[in-house]
Parts: sequence; structure tokens; C-alpha cells
Amino acid sequence: MLNTQTQIETGNSVNFSGNYIKLEIDGEMFGLDIQAMNGVVGDREMTPIPNAPSYVKGVCNLMGERLPVVDMRLMLNREVNENDRAHVIIAREMSRGQYMKVGLMVDKVTQVESTQPEFFSAAPSYGTDESSEYVAGTIPGAEASISLLNVESILSRVNI
Repeated sequence: MLNTQTQIETGNSVNFSGNYIKLEIDGEMFGLDIQAMNGVVGDREMTPIPNAPSYVKGVCNLMGERLPVVDMRLMLNREVNENDRAHVIIAREMSRGQYMKVGLMVDKVTQVESTQPEFFSAAPSYGTDESSEYVAGTIPGAEASISLLNVESILSRVNI
């Protein structure tokens, strides 16, 4: 396991450890730094939150803690297919001296991978596409590049 961290200059500075969990959203592979997560759980029953943004599916009970859950398909402007929902990744981010936790609903979690931090590159500009702000950078994959999610940007949008 790599202990090195690299900083990618995007709109925000983002640290990546070189170890990430590989996940699938609408047939596309993404990565999430393992230092930004607490774990992976199966699909959970959601309690809707009145007047919440459409991408907030609700809250779920996780060991007595109410956890808001964000549908990453909706956040990334993808087509929703409720039959593909299988995993919730518990992401966390330090905010104002406290950890904020949120569930990220994805289609599939495949594996944890490691790469040398120097293989990370800043995300290309996607113009005005709002979903591009959630991608911090990319790394080369065996078949295609993997977009690394920017947890800080995702959590900054969740105002619950």
C-alpha cells in the first residue's frame, strides 16, 4: 500500500493517496480515494427528506446514525435505473473541524486498486457541465481512463 500523497490542481486542491476503490456508475468506471471513505454497505431502505434536492435519495439508518444518501447517477447527470442500485459507499470529509458523512449510491463496487501518485492528472475541462466539478482527476486504466471523484465537491453540494 502506498503512503505517498499527491496533490492535483483543479479548481480545488485535492489529495490522493494512490489507493482507490473502483466503482461503476451508469456503465462508466470511477475511482474514490480510500482515505475519503469509511466503508461499503449494501442497498439500504431510504427515508425521503422533504424539499431535498432530487439527487438526495433520503437518509438511511446505519448503526443508529442517520446518513444522507446521494444518488451519484443524478449528481452526474446520468439516466436513472433503479434496478441497478446495489451499493452505498460511506464517504467522509473533514469540514470545519468535524467529519461529515454521506452515502454515495453507485451501481457497483469492484475492487481496491493502487497506482503511483505521479500517474494522476488533473481532470480536463468539460466546459460548463456542472457534473465535471465532481471529477478531481484521471488515471489511466487497462481499458479506459478512470475518473476520480472529488468527495469535497460532492459533499459541499449536500445541504441537509
